[in-house]
Amino acid sequence: VLCRSLLAASLASPDYAPSYAALMAVVNTKLPEVGELLLSRAVLSFRRYYRLRDRAAVSSTLALLGHLFNQGMAHELLSLQILTVLLEGDVPTEDSVDVAVGYLCTVGRRLS
Repeated sequence: VLCRSLLAASLASPDYAPSYAALMAVVNTKLPEVGELLLSRAVLSFRRYYRLRDRAAVSSTLALLGHLFNQGMAHELLSLQILTVLLEGDVPTEDSVDVAVGYLCTVGRRLS
């Protein structure tokens, strides 16, 4: 219930994604299964919205995933795989490049 509520809240207001990620980082210290469940559901929702080409939902989900990475809940390979998915293909779309730039602005400092 908590994971579903946080994902819905982050889709509704992506500006609060850092707060949601910080809350989940605290919960993750005591209940790591809940943090793992949130990560897997967030990745699945990213895949679903990316397949549907819903730019706003993809950006919101990536904001949450980026801040979860900044809180130390996600591995750096997940961020690199997300960027690979966004920028793969012969010619990436303008939307996917824009979303990738926004994601890099969120996680870039920690990746370097």
